[in-house]
Amino acid sequence: MGAWAPGRASSAPLLLLAALLQERRQVASALAERESQYRSIFASTGDGVLITDLANEVAAVNPAFCAMTGYAADELVALNPREFLHLDELQPLDVYLARANTQDPVVAEAEIATVLRSDDASGAVAVDGDRLTGFLLGAPKESPVWGPNLWVESAGQAVEDPETMRDLYALAATRWVDEGRTAHYVLTPGHDPELLTAWYRLGFGQQHAHGIRPVPTTTPTPPLSVHLRGPRGDDLDVVEHLDELQKEGRP
Repeated sequence: MGAWAPGRASSAPLLLLAALLQERRQVASALAERESQYRSIFASTGDGVLITDLANEVAAVNPAFCAMTGYAADELVALNPREFLHLDELQPLDVYLARANTQDPVVAEAEIATVLRSDDASGAVAVDGDRLTGFLLGAPKESPVWGPNLWVESAGQAVEDPETMRDLYALAATRWVDEGRTAHYVLTPGHDPELLTAWYRLGFGQQHAHGIRPVPTTTPTPPLSVHLRGPRGDDLDVVEHLDELQKEGRP
């Protein structure tokens, strides 16, 4: 620490203040530049981008998303995503919101209660003595796409030992199949690899997986070997062939 004699002015404090102000200006300038980059990518990308807050309110949409949905930006901001998104797109959004809010026990309890109130909800629990060590809870969702289905949401599962989930599913799935619900879907938080492995060993995760990733700071480009073009009528034969392969469980 510097010192100076009484009655004599020192430039040290002023130099320190000037350095701090300069650093602050540099940080502010860097943040402004990065924000400008993000806004430019957000506005110019051909991918539709929808941003929501933890209350599931629309915070922002880009022009591509407006073009995809046919809504103006101010119209979308005034709507709830459930009013204009397909159920397939709502699933990863629900997972994220449930995961973000489960830090609050009250919110987590409300999420479980919502599933319990669903029509035809059922599941299984694991008990060690008089202590609950895990549960699995699911409910069907009416959809002509998924057929006779049963969904286990992120809030509908918890175990102390991930392997217990396999036993819970074996018990719960027996009832679900007996009820004719043969298409089972599970949304599992990706932060628990052991729980994911338990589900993978049951055969889940082979059709599709959802993921949330940061918005890229640069415009993504496909590999040089990939050529992008618009759809054509003769693509239908290829799509039907791929659909048949998928139904047969072939890669």
